Amino acid sequence: MQAQIPTSVDNNSMPTLKGLKVLVAEDNTINQFMFSRMLREWQVDFEMVADGQAAVDILQEKHFDVLLLDTHMPVMDGIEVACMIRCEMSEPTRSMPIISLSASSFDDERRAAVDAGMNVIMSKPFHAVDLYNNIELLTTRKAV
Repeated sequence: MQAQIPTSVDNNSMPTLKGLKVLVAEDNTINQFMFSRMLREWQVDFEMVADGQAAVDILQEKHFDVLLLDTHMPVMDGIEVACMIRCEMSEPTRSMPIISLSASSFDDERRAAVDAGMNVIMSKPFHAVDLYNNIELLTTRKAV
Protein backbone atom coordinates (compact mmCIF):
# COMPACT_ATOMS: atom_id res chain seq x y z
CA MET A 1 0.00 0.00 0.00
CA GLN A 2 1.35 3.42 -0.94
CA ALA A 3 1.80 5.98 1.82
CA GLN A 4 -0.50 8.98 1.84
CA ILE A 5 1.99 11.67 2.78
CA PRO A 6 0.63 15.07 3.75
CA THR A 7 1.11 17.52 0.90
CA SER A 8 2.81 20.11 3.07
CA VAL A 9 4.94 20.03 6.17
CA ASP A 10 6.26 23.60 6.18
CA ASN A 11 5.38 24.44 9.75
CA ASN A 12 7.84 27.25 10.29
CA SER A 13 5.14 29.92 10.28
CA MET A 14 2.89 28.10 12.79
CA PRO A 15 3.11 28.85 16.51
CA THR A 16 3.87 25.90 18.75
CA LEU A 17 1.30 23.80 20.56
CA LYS A 18 3.74 23.20 23.40
CA GLY A 19 2.41 21.07 26.23
CA LEU A 20 -0.28 19.37 24.18
CA LYS A 21 -0.33 15.56 24.52
CA VAL A 22 -1.24 13.69 21.34
CA LEU A 23 -1.56 9.99 20.62
CA VAL A 24 -1.04 9.01 16.98
CA ALA A 25 -2.35 5.61 15.86
CA GLU A 26 -0.92 5.01 12.38
CA ASP A 27 0.46 1.79 10.89
CA ASN A 28 2.28 3.21 7.85
CA THR A 29 5.91 4.01 8.70
CA ILE A 30 6.20 6.85 6.18
CA ASN A 31 3.09 8.49 7.60
CA GLN A 32 4.49 7.95 11.10
CA PHE A 33 7.62 9.81 10.05
CA MET A 34 5.60 12.71 8.63
CA PHE A 35 3.42 12.96 11.75
CA SER A 36 6.52 12.89 13.94
CA ARG A 37 8.08 15.67 11.95
CA MET A 38 5.00 17.90 12.12
CA LEU A 39 4.33 17.31 15.80
CA ARG A 40 7.95 17.90 16.80
CA GLU A 41 7.97 21.20 14.93
CA TRP A 42 4.82 22.22 16.80
CA GLN A 43 6.51 21.13 20.07
CA VAL A 44 3.73 18.65 20.80
CA ASP A 45 4.35 15.87 23.33
CA PHE A 46 3.27 12.76 21.40
CA GLU A 47 3.38 8.98 21.33
CA MET A 48 3.02 6.78 18.28
CA VAL A 49 1.41 3.34 18.05
CA ALA A 50 1.04 1.13 14.98
CA ASP A 51 -2.32 -0.57 15.56
CA GLY A 52 -5.68 -0.02 17.16
CA GLN A 53 -5.19 -2.43 20.06
CA ALA A 54 -1.99 -0.63 21.03
CA ALA A 55 -3.94 2.64 21.02
CA VAL A 56 -6.58 1.20 23.35
CA ASP A 57 -3.89 -0.23 25.63
CA ILE A 58 -1.99 3.05 26.02
CA LEU A 59 -5.21 5.03 26.52
CA GLN A 60 -5.96 2.85 29.54
CA GLU A 61 -2.61 3.89 31.03
CA LYS A 62 -2.06 7.52 30.00
CA HIS A 63 -3.96 10.75 29.35
CA PHE A 64 -3.87 12.48 25.95
CA ASP A 65 -5.48 15.71 24.80
CA VAL A 66 -6.29 14.43 21.30
CA LEU A 67 -6.09 11.22 19.28
CA LEU A 68 -5.04 11.12 15.62
CA LEU A 69 -6.54 7.84 14.46
CA ASP A 70 -5.92 6.07 11.17
CA THR A 71 -9.11 4.38 10.01
CA HIS A 72 -7.44 1.31 8.47
CA MET A 73 -5.02 -0.45 10.81
CA PRO A 74 -4.17 -4.02 11.73
CA VAL A 75 -5.47 -5.83 14.82
CA MET A 76 -8.26 -3.27 15.50
CA ASP A 77 -9.34 -0.61 13.02
CA GLY A 78 -10.00 3.03 13.83
CA ILE A 79 -13.78 2.65 13.87
CA GLU A 80 -13.54 -0.09 16.51
CA VAL A 81 -11.10 1.99 18.56
CA ALA A 82 -13.38 5.04 18.50
CA CYS A 83 -16.41 2.95 19.51
CA MET A 84 -14.47 1.42 22.39
CA ILE A 85 -13.29 4.84 23.59
CA ARG A 86 -16.77 6.38 23.43
CA CYS A 87 -18.62 3.41 24.95
CA GLU A 88 -16.24 1.65 27.33
CA MET A 89 -13.63 4.08 28.61
CA SER A 90 -14.02 6.49 31.50
CA GLU A 91 -13.68 10.25 31.47
CA PRO A 92 -11.72 12.22 30.42
CA THR A 93 -10.65 9.67 27.78
CA ARG A 94 -14.25 9.03 26.71
CA SER A 95 -14.64 12.67 25.63
CA MET A 96 -11.15 13.12 24.17
CA PRO A 97 -11.25 14.65 20.68
CA ILE A 98 -10.59 12.12 17.91
CA ILE A 99 -9.41 13.09 14.44
CA SER A 100 -10.02 10.35 11.90
CA LEU A 101 -7.36 10.02 9.20
CA SER A 102 -8.34 8.04 6.14
CA ALA A 103 -7.08 7.47 2.63
CA SER A 104 -10.68 6.69 1.67
CA SER A 105 -13.29 9.30 0.91
CA PHE A 106 -16.29 6.98 0.62
CA ASP A 107 -19.45 8.36 2.18
CA ASP A 108 -20.20 5.14 4.08
CA GLU A 109 -16.77 5.18 5.71
CA ARG A 110 -17.12 8.84 6.67
CA ARG A 111 -20.58 8.11 8.10
CA ALA A 112 -19.18 5.17 10.10
CA ALA A 113 -16.45 7.43 11.53
CA VAL A 114 -19.01 10.02 12.63
CA ASP A 115 -21.28 7.31 14.05
CA ALA A 116 -18.31 5.93 16.02
CA GLY A 117 -17.83 9.32 17.65
CA MET A 118 -14.94 10.81 15.74
CA ASN A 119 -14.95 14.60 15.89
CA VAL A 120 -13.23 15.39 12.58
CA ILE A 121 -12.62 13.29 9.48
CA MET A 122 -9.56 14.21 7.42
CA SER A 123 -8.73 12.58 4.12
CA LYS A 124 -5.12 11.70 3.32
CA PRO A 125 -3.19 13.40 1.89
CA PHE A 126 -3.85 16.62 3.78
CA HIS A 127 -2.11 19.91 4.40
CA ALA A 128 -0.25 20.25 7.70
CA VAL A 129 -2.00 23.56 8.40
CA ASP A 130 -5.39 21.79 8.23
CA LEU A 131 -4.30 19.24 10.82
CA TYR A 132 -2.84 22.00 12.99
CA ASN A 133 -6.06 24.03 12.80
CA ASN A 134 -8.20 21.00 13.69
CA ILE A 135 -6.01 20.13 16.67
CA GLU A 136 -6.07 23.71 17.91
CA LEU A 137 -9.85 24.00 17.44
CA LEU A 138 -10.69 20.68 19.13
CA THR A 139 -8.42 21.21 22.09
CA THR A 140 -9.32 24.89 22.50
CA ARG A 141 -5.58 25.25 22.89
CA LYS A 142 -4.20 28.56 21.83
CA ALA A 143 -0.81 28.34 20.20
CA VAL A 144 2.12 29.97 21.98
